[in-house]
Amino acid sequence: MATVKKPRAVPSAEFDGRPLAPSRPGTVLVLDDEPLMLSACERILRNAGHRVIPVDNAPGALQVVGEEAVDVVLADVRMPGMSGLEALPILKHRDPELEVIMMSGYATLPEAVQAIKSGAFDFLAKPFEDIEKVQQAVSRALARHRMHRARELPEPALAGIVGQSPVMQDLFRLIERVAPTQSPVLIQGESGTGKELVAHAVHQLSSRRLRAFVVVNCAAIETLFESEFFGHEKGAFTGAIQQHVGLFESADQGTIFLDEIGDISTYSQVKLLRVIEVGEVKRVGSNRTAKVNVRVIAASNHDLETAVRQGAFRQDLFYRLHVVPIQVPPLRERAGDIPLLARHFLALAAAKFGKPVTRILPEALACLQAFLWPGNVRELENTIERAVILAAEVTIRLQDLPAQIALGESSILLPPNPEAPLLILPYVQAKERAQAFFHQRYLSGMLLKTSGNIARAARLSHLDRSNFRRLLKRWQAH
Repeated sequence: MATVKKPRAVPSAEFDGRPLAPSRPGTVLVLDDEPLMLSACERILRNAGHRVIPVDNAPGALQVVGEEAVDVVLADVRMPGMSGLEALPILKHRDPELEVIMMSGYATLPEAVQAIKSGAFDFLAKPFEDIEKVQQAVSRALARHRMHRARELPEPALAGIVGQSPVMQDLFRLIERVAPTQSPVLIQGESGTGKELVAHAVHQLSSRRLRAFVVVNCAAIETLFESEFFGHEKGAFTGAIQQHVGLFESADQGTIFLDEIGDISTYSQVKLLRVIEVGEVKRVGSNRTAKVNVRVIAASNHDLETAVRQGAFRQDLFYRLHVVPIQVPPLRERAGDIPLLARHFLALAAAKFGKPVTRILPEALACLQAFLWPGNVRELENTIERAVILAAEVTIRLQDLPAQIALGESSILLPPNPEAPLLILPYVQAKERAQAFFHQRYLSGMLLKTSGNIARAARLSHLDRSNFRRLLKRWQAH
């Protein structure tokens, strides 16, 4: 099935009594001068389990923040007297760890950019067509707020993607250059590397960020391709009991993310190519075409160039999608990011399960770095979540990790041919990646062997301590 992150029209009556349980409730101040909107926001958040403080003017909100412990503020941009945008920097000055979500019924891109630059965590358009979007934004803000409080907020990061290794910094720069354009993007990388996060980052940093971001698992809807992608009219086929709007129409003016694009049939590829080329869709059972303005981002964990050579993927569609290629590196090529990611996932899991787990023992962290992670970032996240659940104390220990990680048995999970990805790169780039892989594995292994003792690891490596530290810093293997 497709996952559609698309605003959905919801009558205000549905606000009442709808359970939207967050991972962990918090205190949310809602600032809006419109009584109906203030009441609606209050009901949405109370139903989600939060403590809500409704305020109808900015000076009153500033007073509350000065007197009470508030986690998140949901504030209207335009209000009589002091506006939400004017109150934003004052709120952040009074409590730098406070997360503020701005909302506006007159949402414009410059307004959203100004809010984000002034310190806002997120920007929502009113009226809310999907109340879950409000709850999800508040939950994300709460998770970030709690990481701030625990001093575990990982930096640097871009639109939810965490990383400081050279390959990730290159990825961040590429995303920032690509996002403002309207060009199709093809994201390739192994399963679990975070391709959807990259797609969402491109959307969030583009001019379409206030519009829909529609996520489609292409493999899951192949049998209903035309109906799901293009929609159908009532009575178009057996079971079509009502009109259905397709995914491309749902994503109009926004972005559609076609995950695992390599899994669709050549017949479906032809249909998809036409939509991308002419920007028109025709519902099943209709003679009328409809114009759509959609940015297409596709992703695959297969090598599509090889699929084209083998005749499994159409060359013309490949070149349509391959305007801007983005390669997401596997976790084994960015082992220096593992401590950063581990602490990030630790803070999220601790907040999710309400457990006071705040750190990872050095020997456990060394084991995490020494592992090859065939499941990539997704596997690391699941491992940390499991460790938080099992942790009997405030610290994750070796015994909280899966046996193959704690015992250093990562070699049995090596990919069949780990050098294969290098063979598609130019010589210099392939050499750099191979060197990075060697240094990260060797240095992390030495740290694992010595339980994080740098002086001892340097002696075993026949290096002086300063040189060992220099290598650690250069290859981000610490």
